[in-house]
Amino acid sequence: MKIISSADLINATADEAHFDFGTKAMNLKGTEKDVVKLIRGVGSRNTQIEATEIQVLFKDQNGMELKTLGVATFTETKAAQSNPFSFPGSRKKNQYQPFSTDDQFGPASFGSPKSKKKPAGKVFQDNTIPFSGS
Repeated sequence: MKIISSADLINATADEAHFDFGTKAMNLKGTEKDVVKLIRGVGSRNTQIEATEIQVLFKDQNGMELKTLGVATFTETKAAQSNPFSFPGSRKKNQYQPFSTDDQFGPASFGSPKSKKKPAGKVFQDNTIPFSGS
């Protein structure tokens, strides 16, 4: 499964994901063979973390706390494009048909989910636009 959040500047790939909207937390699980990959972009830098499990606690609009279980690998690279959200593996413009409004989740605020429908193609796409300066 792939999780993309432009508001939080994260792109993740995992076998399993659990969201807790009350505590503003996300738990990503992989396997020994297929680890979780979480990429976060800040400015012109991308930080990639690979681990069997990654727990994310969203502190506020600008910060998050990460906890990895098992062996973790951290890699920092320069973004490939001037767009700070240009992560490897992220959707390119017009690569897929846009989701219908029934398939989209709401903005990146942690309230009650509006729809229980699954997004198309096992992709969680958050199309919110971050505030300037975030």
